[in-house]
Amino acid sequence: MKNFVLASTDGIVLDFEVYQGSKALASQVPDIEGLGLGALVLRRLTETVHPGTKVYCDRFFATISAVECMLEKQVYLSGTVMKNRVPKAMQQLPSEKIMKQQGREQAEDICQRWSKKEKHYMTDRQPGIVREYNAKMGGVDLSDRMLSLLCHTKSLDRKQCKSTYCETDLHRCK
Repeated sequence: MKNFVLASTDGIVLDFEVYQGSKALASQVPDIEGLGLGALVLRRLTETVHPGTKVYCDRFFATISAVECMLEKQVYLSGTVMKNRVPKAMQQLPSEKIMKQQGREQAEDICQRWSKKEKHYMTDRQPGIVREYNAKMGGVDLSDRMLSLLCHTKSLDRKQCKSTYCETDLHRCK
């Protein structure tokens, strides 16, 4: 069973959609022309979200059509993006080699990362948007973890509790 879940950053499930196929989902969402499954799910889950809300999602949901769809509702979307989903934008960016040489001049935070090559932690500069994204993502994982604890303590059948969650976290702008 696959669930698409909208959760707050503290793990409270705000809405969910049990996946029954893209045609079933498309029949519930108005004005769906050209939207992929990720954008359809976002549109469905954010039906009751107020303008000015920030939604954080993983790469499955982060597409140009999803961003445009959310902007029409004045809902702001942040997420990781797959290069092949934004080919025009990739043409305007410098190559990865050039960006690595330039470094992260706009970075706001200092963080540690593991270096596979040198086999120890290194200090690096991190852009503020990465810190914010990492802080806000994880509510769906947290709700999934709480559900697994419930299933474990109640001795429910594993099949009753096992489901796939696609991360979509929500943060209200202040």
